[in-house]
Amino acid sequence: MSYNIGDFIEFERSHLSDTVGVIVNKWDSLDKWNYLVSIKQFNGDYACMTIQNIKGIKNLSVEYKLSLLSSFDDWWYIHHKSIYQNILVCAIK
Repeated sequence: MSYNIGDFIEFERSHLSDTVGVIVNKWDSLDKWNYLVSIKQFNGDYACMTIQNIKGIKNLSVEYKLSLLSSFDDWWYIHHKSIYQNILVCAIK
């Protein structure tokens, strides 16, 4: 299974209390996908994860997604505005 940029996922990491994040980048390394996931505890900064850390896609309301992204630092939007704008388009529909 492979996840896509912009997917909101649930993950397992023992040192993190909130286990929801958004995938902002992915790359293939030795036939295994690696993911950069923006998380709330790091103000949108990244945690690097493999498929073993990811439990699956988290079904969230558009309002929750926008709330989560708005808790990230200001730099996040500059680098990942396409993710944010896609969610806004979904909210308008």
